[in-house]
Amino acid sequence: MPEIVQIDPVPARYATLTPLEPDYVDVFAVEHGPAGTAEDWARAALEGASRLGRAFAWQAVLGLRLEPAPSPDRVAGWPIVDRGADHLRLEAKSWCLTANVLFVVDDERASFVTMIRYDRRAGRIVWAPVAPVHRRLAMNVMHHALRRMARRRAGA
Repeated sequence: MPEIVQIDPVPARYATLTPLEPDYVDVFAVEHGPAGTAEDWARAALEGASRLGRAFAWQAVLGLRLEPAPSPDRVAGWPIVDRGADHLRLEAKSWCLTANVLFVVDDERASFVTMIRYDRRAGRIVWAPVAPVHRRLAMNVMHHALRRMARRRAGA
């Protein structure tokens, strides 16, 4: 079974995939996992999560403005703002912060990158207690995505 790891330091290349100048960044990756595009990994990771949990964490706690209706231009309500051969970038804003979520695939890993910029001082106050919970959940999200991707590959 492929291993899921937190990558630190964050690869410098990831900063080139967004104009956001983040105050917080973390990366969780599946090393040598099943092949798939960045969008495949994003959908497996985020759309596989509980709708109620997503709504609570992203909208109620963080206040991110997301669209509930499924769409090819959104992943779990997050607008797709950039697609590349090896990456997908999602972005959402709240009253106090901007969040970018990147999925990046290469020959070694599929990475889930969270970048947060505090747009107001309150952004730091809101994110501080969420960050440790986010890191635990991000690991679980990648475990779930790995299982979904492996099932998809086995069914193909």
